[in-house]
Amino acid sequence: MINKKTGKKWDLDDFAITTASGTLPKEPVPFDETQAAFKTLNFTDEEQLMIYKTTQAVLLLGNVEFNYVADGSFVETGGKTASQPKEPEMLQDVCELLEIRYDDFQLLICVQFFMGKMQNVPSMIILMGNRNAILKEIYNRMFNWLVQKLNRNLLS
Repeated sequence: MINKKTGKKWDLDDFAITTASGTLPKEPVPFDETQAAFKTLNFTDEEQLMIYKTTQAVLLLGNVEFNYVADGSFVETGGKTASQPKEPEMLQDVCELLEIRYDDFQLLICVQFFMGKMQNVPSMIILMGNRNAILKEIYNRMFNWLVQKLNRNLLS
């Protein structure tokens, strides 16, 4: 995966998620071994691509930061949120990988519902909490799907 900003390959220590604990694997598993394991476990090429794209999206989303604007205003349908990503291209890449609309995804992160209306989030902590909750849920769903798929394949 290429970092569009630098033109270089992303490395594990480029991602906030993988460096948060301070412990990275010394040697990553070679890609060909990963693909061979997927083939052995009867993962289709499409399923493998979905896993790679989802993992890449989660890693990138962990790096998305926002310019927070604390105005507490309400957002009209189709309107722009007060807080915007510092690097919109990175959030756009996440959306492309997940095959979702940018504007919808940004709203999901940057607004909260208050008395039935969309309101700009009241703090940077909530904004980043929204981002983190979304990326954890995406990863959780992929992980649960993987476990179910592996169990089915191992039982058959």
